[in-house]
Amino acid sequence: MRSRRSKLLHPCGGLPLIEHAVRAACALEADTVHVVVGPDARELRDALAGYPVQFAVQPEPSGTAGAVVAGIDAIGDSGGRLLVIEGDRPGVTPTALQHLLEGAGPAAAAHIELNGGVYCFDLEAVRDALDGVEADATRGERHLTSVFALLAGQGAEVRAVPYDGAGELHDVNTRAELARAEALMRRRAAARLMDAGVTLRDPATAWVDVDVQVGADTVLHPRVTLEGRTVIGSDCDIRAGTRISNSRLGDRVEVLDGCIVEDSDVADRATLGPYARLRPGSDIGAGAKVGNFVETKATRLGAGSKASHLSYLGNARIGQHVNIGAGTITCNYDGVAKHETVIDDGAFIGSNSALVAPVRIGKNAYVGAGSTITEDVPDGALGLGRGRQVNKEDWAANNAKKKD
Repeated sequence: MRSRRSKLLHPCGGLPLIEHAVRAACALEADTVHVVVGPDARELRDALAGYPVQFAVQPEPSGTAGAVVAGIDAIGDSGGRLLVIEGDRPGVTPTALQHLLEGAGPAAAAHIELNGGVYCFDLEAVRDALDGVEADATRGERHLTSVFALLAGQGAEVRAVPYDGAGELHDVNTRAELARAEALMRRRAAARLMDAGVTLRDPATAWVDVDVQVGADTVLHPRVTLEGRTVIGSDCDIRAGTRISNSRLGDRVEVLDGCIVEDSDVADRATLGPYARLRPGSDIGAGAKVGNFVETKATRLGAGSKASHLSYLGNARIGQHVNIGAGTITCNYDGVAKHETVIDDGAFIGSNSALVAPVRIGKNAYVGAGSTITEDVPDGALGLGRGRQVNKEDWAANNAKKKD
């Protein structure tokens, strides 16, 4: 991979590579699931902290056979069947594993066999056979695949299991193979959503992570990216070039072209964009509008409120049915700390206003266009913070004479 990061931690479909295999294994309800790691694997352990797995430590990298020995040592004297899954096979599914465990009939002679990186052993038999696996002369590693000849020599049955989806079980050792695995995950995600009643206008350009959920009758337009644990409701319209990450959208939400939504909540019937950005902590109420080139951060925009054009709303609590004029800025940062702006229900903020936090705009209050507001505006009041206009009569003509 030519990377400082462990191969198994490279993301694929929104999850580290190893997590796909671990999820598939945990879905089988096995007696135990052990993940074989090296002695210094804190990041890998952290990535799997939420799973019911145990860790078996392989003291030194000595090949796949050595890894399986470490896993067997951690299991102890148990008998039964041992399922081994290579951690760099993100395409593996519980269905594929169950198919192997059920041991369907042998492949026809004309079939081409490939190593899918998934093996099922009699635990007692493989425990004894692994002792006979020798290191190769090239790299000094003990390969798990060498155990099959030893088992066959001991009279054990060794066979490949045919599986229609075997082409999905490729390993990942290069960036090109990682891209191939990503493409597989995208195809699976697109198929899953379409089966659930979601319209994808161009499935080939949809980037949808494995944990994303989308409701029926939602339409995803070309080049939409849905990341992480995003949940989108029903009857939404997500337009081209939008990226939504770890966010929750209600029903009948319209997201116009080119929006970015990160770690935010959007209620039913809200409208975003085009080219709006919701930064983490944004909470958009029912029927609210975040319009053209509007940016929000750690801000609540109440139901029915609208910020239609060219505004920055940071660290703000905005009530219901508030109008935010074009060019409005909540000045939330004083160079040391962030401060909150509160705008109560029904307020009207005129265009090109700067609200210097901490400040409160009262219920049904007005702020005149072009104002800089540094003090609270009471309920129902009009706040003005402009410099006084001065007109210079005949200035243009006099200035032209000076140029002559």
